[in-house]
Amino acid sequence: RLQQDYISEVAEINDYYKAYEKGMDFNTEGTNGEYIPSDVRFKKAASIINKEARFLFSNPPTFNVNVDDVKGDLADDNSILQEYLDKVLQKNNFNVQIIKAIKDCFIGKRVAIVLNFNSDSEEISLTFLSSLEFIFKMANDNSNKLEKFICFHNTVTTSDRAKQIWFKKVYYLLNGSVYVSEHYYDGLGNLLTDMPSIDDMKTDLTDIPAVVILNDGLIGDTKGRSELAGLLQEEAVYSKLANADIDVERKGMNPVAYTIDAASNSTENLTRSP
Repeated sequence: RLQQDYISEVAEINDYYKAYEKGMDFNTEGTNGEYIPSDVRFKKAASIINKEARFLFSNPPTFNVNVDDVKGDLADDNSILQEYLDKVLQKNNFNVQIIKAIKDCFIGKRVAIVLNFNSDSEEISLTFLSSLEFIFKMANDNSNKLEKFICFHNTVTTSDRAKQIWFKKVYYLLNGSVYVSEHYYDGLGNLLTDMPSIDDMKTDLTDIPAVVILNDGLIGDTKGRSELAGLLQEEAVYSKLANADIDVERKGMNPVAYTIDAASNSTENLTRSP
């Protein structure tokens, strides 16, 4: 049942993305003889989503580190942490990515932000994920704390599923510690044993380094709601009426008239008048 619900939601969200990219489908007025009705998608919903995203984050947010002074003067620690945070955000192009991420949140109900740690280079990277790239489970105690987080993405884009390479990363909490697993699969779901992997490695973390941001919704909502869903029906009506207006102008301002050569009284001698 859960699997079927997830598949249904993925199909629903995919439809939202198609409508965002191409505009909403609508029924055109019927043809009349040689007349072909207009079929212009105005993409009003996408325009609203883009404007909302720019309104929110065209002026990017700032983040200030303020460690509680519990052991004396920590001003130096604050400045060091602040400088480190600013460098991480700048290196990950945070100000540009957040505008794109909020669009995904409006369209696909939710987004996730994940911190990735590289033990070899000692670097921290920050990644935004759309709702089609992660699954999560919250703790049952209503603490708004992640209990399990699974993210995945395709590293090789091809229509041949056997040649696709999917990376999957799993975080989960167990006895107060965070464990992580990393594996690669082909597009058919087969584990690629020749690729690097991590199996249930215990980390020093006590919280999963990810946060899920829901769009809109009500108290207790764990999935969020698509901003686009409430706009698509209105867009379809608008496009239909706008195309009808276009067709009225086309037919009214550019009439097509034909005259018949009375001498021959033959349809072969039809003359088109401007």
